Amino acid sequence: MREYVLHESGEKQAVTLAAGEELTIVLRENPTTGYRWELELTGGAVSLAGSEYKPAGDAIGGGGARRFRLTASSAGVTAVRARLRRPWETDTAPLEERVLDVHVVQR
Repeated sequence: MREYVLHESGEKQAVTLAAGEELTIVLRENPTTGYRWELELTGGAVSLAGSEYKPAGDAIGGGGARRFRLTASSAGVTAVRARLRRPWETDTAPLEERVLDVHVVQR
């Protein structure tokens, strides 16, 4: 399984996977603020296999990282849009947004 850390540049990023390969996307998160990362997948080349949050330490209110596991299923491209927002603030812009194009090839 490959791990990919989305950087904060705001530019679209890209990664290439083989069909059947898994990718973990890592994003820093502090859920005690109410902000959580949400993923939107556009295209059918990858699917979300799971998500988990791991704190960075034992400090109460400290941050950590959200890990999204994706599985490449078929050749094609899927745009993965990650948005950091509070779930109840549906009519406001996200605090941060990242875009990753996942290109899946047959091998």
